[in-house]
Amino acid sequence: MGPVTIAVDSYGPVTDNAQSVYELSLIEQVPNIRQELKKDFNIEVNFERAKDLLEENDGAGNTFKATAQAGAHRHRGSRRDHDDFLHHHGAD
Repeated sequence: MGPVTIAVDSYGPVTDNAQSVYELSLIEQVPNIRQELKKDFNIEVNFERAKDLLEENDGAGNTFKATAQAGAHRHRGSRRDHDDFLHHHGAD
């Protein structure tokens, strides 16, 4: 498994977990959270935009996962075909 495969295979779970952490945090329900974030970190928070970005990344992560799995299946199939060829041609 090469570095690109590892990166692609890891992206999906990371984005899925990020979305879950956000949803479970219930941060939007914290009283005065917008003002507190502005005061403590000088940021204007946009929860709707954050949700949109997390959903987009989760979708990309699912696509990456499917791509990585398809590649892994092709690789295993190629190896199996190679082994079968060697076996049938007396090269075991």
